[in-house]
Amino acid sequence: VDYRSIFSVFWPGTEDPFPEERLPMMRALQGEATTMSDLEVRVRDRLLEVGVSAAPVRDADNRVVYSIATFTDISARRSVERMKDEFLSMVSHELRTPLTSIRGALGLLSSGKLGELSGKGLRMVEIAVNDTDRLVRLINDILDIERMESGRISLERSQVAADQLVQRAVEAIMPLAERAGVKLTTATQPVTVWADPDRILQTLTNLLGNAIKFTPAGAGVQVTVEVNGSEAVFSVHDQGRGIPGDKLQSIFERFQQVDASDARQKGGAGLGLAISRSIVLQHSGHIWAESDGKTGSTFRFTLPVLHADAVTIDLPARAPVVLLGEASATAREVLQSILQENGYSVLIADTGLQVLELAKSMGPSVILLDLQKPDLETSRWLHEDEATRNIPVVDLSELSSAESADRPSSGEPGKPLDPGSASGWLSRPVDPGALIESVDRALSSNGKMQRVLIIEDDVPLANVLRELFEARNLHPMVAFNTEDAVRALEKVTPNVIVLDLGDRTGFELVDMLRGKEHTRSIPLVVYTSSELDAGARGRLRLGPGEFLQKSRVHPEEVAHRVALLLHRVTGES
Repeated sequence: VDYRSIFSVFWPGTEDPFPEERLPMMRALQGEATTMSDLEVRVRDRLLEVGVSAAPVRDADNRVVYSIATFTDISARRSVERMKDEFLSMVSHELRTPLTSIRGALGLLSSGKLGELSGKGLRMVEIAVNDTDRLVRLINDILDIERMESGRISLERSQVAADQLVQRAVEAIMPLAERAGVKLTTATQPVTVWADPDRILQTLTNLLGNAIKFTPAGAGVQVTVEVNGSEAVFSVHDQGRGIPGDKLQSIFERFQQVDASDARQKGGAGLGLAISRSIVLQHSGHIWAESDGKTGSTFRFTLPVLHADAVTIDLPARAPVVLLGEASATAREVLQSILQENGYSVLIADTGLQVLELAKSMGPSVILLDLQKPDLETSRWLHEDEATRNIPVVDLSELSSAESADRPSSGEPGKPLDPGSASGWLSRPVDPGALIESVDRALSSNGKMQRVLIIEDDVPLANVLRELFEARNLHPMVAFNTEDAVRALEKVTPNVIVLDLGDRTGFELVDMLRGKEHTRSIPLVVYTSSELDAGARGRLRLGPGEFLQKSRVHPEEVAHRVALLLHRVTGES
């Protein structure tokens, strides 16, 4: 059979559309039903995108006697799909980037770095932050659901303990639970899963957020993990109003709510559960809901259990060590939690003598010290001892902000104090953001200039990043395009580059840097709106680095990650 003659009947003027071995009709005659939708066929002066489906027809003895083929012009549909992809790409960059700069600027305002705000002003900034975060979440959800269902999101799987995932999710959602008056409890069996931790955290926080929204104040939400054969079963149980039986499946569809009024009263766009289902399915698990329709609901999903000998995982780089000298057990617990959540290892001491002994034996990167306790001389002892004099110290002061202004030494938080005193001070109660910024600054106070080259075409975001790096005693340089970056790199070699891919010329820049001896190992932090698959990440590797997405990592966190990266690189060199 001349299969090309078949096409000439349906598509006059077709010129050798594709090899015979790919023809669905041939496969159908061999007994295989086939569908192909990525074929391009030139008809006269037009290039058509064609979908072909073919199925075998068998006789009574189950022999294939002929095939039936269907040809469909899918050019218009593909054109619409390309327009949708272009729109999503535009949303990803043109909305995420300005929202990121807005969120960063609001963070600077609320921190007081740009001047003190009145109580009403702070409240207005808080409202703006909350609404900005809500808009970012909506954009993320829309982009996520589209990319997941089109298969364009690749999972970065690793070996991860289920109880750690639950703990991180609970810590992330705790502020929402506290505002709602809902108590969170956990009960987890020890089990290791093979999963993308960020995506599973996204699923858990989606489920927990829903549970908290529908649970009355004073009631509780429980998260459990159980082992069932080769699967780990994660469950989130709430004490809300329940879900009718006819809604238990449909609530996992896009834009679905149990009650249409929920979107107005409770918030949310009805995409969280659809995204959670896509994430779980990509992990070869399944997700479902259980409810009697009256009181309470339970959402469960499964992940494959990872056996101990199934995979070899590289251990993370050693975290900077902070020595926490604090007499109050309650304060120690709070400060230790904040530091560990932000990537620091913590040593504990509750007396000046313990601080001195641990500082000499362990050589911490930074010391946090309560200088208002009886061990007031500890800081001076540290400075006078040759083994500890170069370790930066941050003073945890009981003084209020007003009282701190009357200190005899430099009173600006995080700024160096007089020799023999501390490298910075913080007033109580300690703000978590100010604490981490001061520790980051202390890491950079070794007298060596650390330059950060910011390559970002969005001017407001570039300026926000500049402010945040300067607050950490780093020296930022800004290039608004790759041409400016190349000129800057000809004059000075930075200690780290923060790169926004922008119009994708970032790939070309990295290729160029990789080809030069003095730039091929520069640490690189890619901070972009784009979703990067494994192939793109491979093309963007220089020295040590990270890949951060604008809509998921605030500028403050970027500055913190860069400070940690520089400290790690300095410690390894």
